[in-house]
Amino acid sequence: MTKRFLDSTEMIAECKVGEAVTIRTPHNQLRRGRATILSGTHVALNMGGRHGTPGIATPTNVVRIGRFWSVTDGFTYDGDGNVIYPPYK
Repeated sequence: MTKRFLDSTEMIAECKVGEAVTIRTPHNQLRRGRATILSGTHVALNMGGRHGTPGIATPTNVVRIGRFWSVTDGFTYDGDGNVIYPPYK
């Protein structure tokens, strides 16, 4: 299986309402939500929960949108597309 890597701004431009979006929080955690409102530079997310917790995907925090992976998600990849995780502190 090959992953399609895109620049984060291209990913947000190609996002559609209802797609699953994964973002990285300031605490370096991954969170997933559904795209609800699209803008040229960001995507508003429904992160789930009882009342639909909101979230925002921007080019600086987006990791994955649907089947597309970001090339700037904070991880590095080897030649085969496998993730080389950063060492834990």
